[in-house]
Amino acid sequence: MLISQRQTGRLIIFTKYPTPGVAKTRLIPAIGAIEAARLQKRMTERISSAARSLAAFHNVSLEIRYTGATRKQFRTWLGNHLMYSEQVGLDLGMAMLEAFASAFKDGKSPVVLVGSDVPALDDDVLISAFESLSQADAVIGPAADGGYYLLGLNIHEPRLFEGITWSSPTVAADTLSRIRACGMSVTLLATLHDIDRPEDLLRLPESWRMGEQ
Repeated sequence: MLISQRQTGRLIIFTKYPTPGVAKTRLIPAIGAIEAARLQKRMTERISSAARSLAAFHNVSLEIRYTGATRKQFRTWLGNHLMYSEQVGLDLGMAMLEAFASAFKDGKSPVVLVGSDVPALDDDVLISAFESLSQADAVIGPAADGGYYLLGLNIHEPRLFEGITWSSPTVAADTLSRIRACGMSVTLLATLHDIDRPEDLLRLPESWRMGEQ
């Protein structure tokens, strides 16, 4: 069973508004500011669609943790059916910690947090993550660059976000070590590729070539 009838899980999506020149800046030298922003838009819409598919059949609430625009702009873009909260914190770790803390304070469990730049992250992966949390305290989806695209928890554990060098190639490994050091059981999902650098563009689906809608 994905989530028992007595539980209400939460899926949190971290994303940035697709403003040209601001979104996916490391891709700009390769494809230009407009195409980089268009790609950010498409990837966010893809994971949002996967999240809605999940929530349509399971007891999971959806939250967009956003940056780069106002709540109104995000509602206009992605719709009124989602919860929206601005990312809060001096770095990525603090922003994720605050998002998890808020969800657990609301009585949600399990809680899964994902990024928005992994095209292969679909509703099947999300279901696997929540199913894993019926057996383990944590689940982590490692990214090929050493980070992670997904982190799921059954309990609030701030130590998982302390002392991590964010945006380094050891983020996933360091977080996994921290999970185990906290005495928590953990499940690993398949390693997936995020789209962050020009060389990552080769891993986009064929139908996502530059210029296609």
